[in-house]
Amino acid sequence: MSKQKTKKRRHPFLFFYTLFVIAVALTAAWFFLPIDSFIARHDAERKGYTVSSTPAAELDYKYYYNHLNETEQEAYNFICSQLPDFPERIAVPNLTSEEVQEVYMAVSYDNPEFFFLGNTCQYMRFGAVFYFEPSYNLTPEEYAAQWAGVEAEANRIIANLSAGASDYEKELYIHDTLGELSDYETETEPSVYTPYGLLVNHKANCEGYSRTMQYLLKRLGVVSRVVSGIGSSLVETENHMWNVVTVSGKEYNVDATWDDYIIDSSTGATSNEPSHVYFNLSKDEMSADHVPDEEALWEQCVHDDLGYFAWNGLLCDSYESAQTAITRNLPSILNAGKRSMELKFTNQQAFREATVQLVDNDRIYYLLSSANVLVKPGNKVSTTKLQYNTDDTHLTIRFFFLK
Repeated sequence: MSKQKTKKRRHPFLFFYTLFVIAVALTAAWFFLPIDSFIARHDAERKGYTVSSTPAAELDYKYYYNHLNETEQEAYNFICSQLPDFPERIAVPNLTSEEVQEVYMAVSYDNPEFFFLGNTCQYMRFGAVFYFEPSYNLTPEEYAAQWAGVEAEANRIIANLSAGASDYEKELYIHDTLGELSDYETETEPSVYTPYGLLVNHKANCEGYSRTMQYLLKRLGVVSRVVSGIGSSLVETENHMWNVVTVSGKEYNVDATWDDYIIDSSTGATSNEPSHVYFNLSKDEMSADHVPDEEALWEQCVHDDLGYFAWNGLLCDSYESAQTAITRNLPSILNAGKRSMELKFTNQQAFREATVQLVDNDRIYYLLSSANVLVKPGNKVSTTKLQYNTDDTHLTIRFFFLK
């Protein structure tokens, strides 16, 4: 008796249905699972990089990173971990064109040491991999040489800071050091945008001042960020950059660039001492001639208690208080080797009266003669000639003393 075998017929529909289910599953995985992130991480690890989230201790110094979304932050970390090796491209998660620009700005603005970066970047896709392609202003060899110069100058500056200095004192020291060390420069040489241009070449534009202040303050444990926006003067409006610095848990605007103006050297007046008109201002006062790209960049700058003039007893509400401030402070200023003094007024009337009495009526010479009595011989200054500068916008008078 023979057995009869029956062969089951496979329905073609089942085969195509299975393929369809697999395709749907893969598509869903592509859109809803972080495959692009996995690929980027695998690419980094294959090249020997360990990519991790920004350490908690660093977050205070990463203002722009903190304002990225989760995917952008992941891309930021991939980029920052590999960028110092000058890669041609870096695998990152899938981003929109707007997100790419946000990430690139955050990487640049949070990290003043990355001054080798160019101003442009590309974002490309090859198959399933998304690549960030930076541009560079320097070769690796050029950057290594410049970075060594930056660190050497930074170490020298920091070594001269008094031990146990407060955050306010550190901030003031860096602000004044930058003004004494560098001259404002508008040339197109790329170094003027960098800490190298300021610390080594002693020439910088507003970006160079701001990034250098950010770098040095971080070295000293003081939180700050660069802020881009518009600066307006009587003659022009231009793109500008300054800093927001955190002192005693409060945020203040500081513009080291505009505090470093040069007076006519032909008169013999000291020109390398910085002003303090833009030191620790609230956004209300700063808005007289500064506007940030976004209100959020300075929205917490609502305090004025650590302004230079209020903190140092140079904020005056009358001509009489100006006299007192000069009498009390000028001898110590001259004995410290300084050759200028600034006063700020709380109201227009006091400012105008002090200008008339001190300048037009020559009362400043009487006060200067009295101060000279208390000054060491080598630091005495002329009691018959000086220079002065008035600022009607910020209600300040600055005197430059001559030998």
